[in-house]
Amino acid sequence: MAIHAVIFAFFAFVVVKLLGYALAGSMLNKAFEQQASPWKIGFARTAIGIAGALAFTALWSLIVGFEDFQPWHRVAWLLGLSVTRIIEWKITFSLFYTTPRRSFATAVMGTVWSQILDTPAWIAFRLIIGWWAITEWYAII
Repeated sequence: MAIHAVIFAFFAFVVVKLLGYALAGSMLNKAFEQQASPWKIGFARTAIGIAGALAFTALWSLIVGFEDFQPWHRVAWLLGLSVTRIIEWKITFSLFYTTPRRSFATAVMGTVWSQILDTPAWIAFRLIIGWWAITEWYAII
């Protein structure tokens, strides 16, 4: 598979996350009764999320590894990812809001939102990768 297919699929994943986080940013403005650009929040949260995901994946790789993935690893992965996302949301709040009220509860809600956004983002990613694989297969025929 060509590397440009993976890059395009990653771009689609990021766009879905960016749009979802910009929407979250507009809701956060109402919750925290402050004004920050939803697009800036979306871009920042997406960048923080990519950095956090890379850091968490690297740490997981060092501690647990990806070879022999056991059923309990899935639960541990999701718990670790959830903690990482709570931290990511807290960082986002500190960048855009001076006095975030209920920030831990809001970070947990943001984490749930991040998990929900994973579904359309991964669907977009996999559809593009699948489409690219099919078109490459047809090119061989």
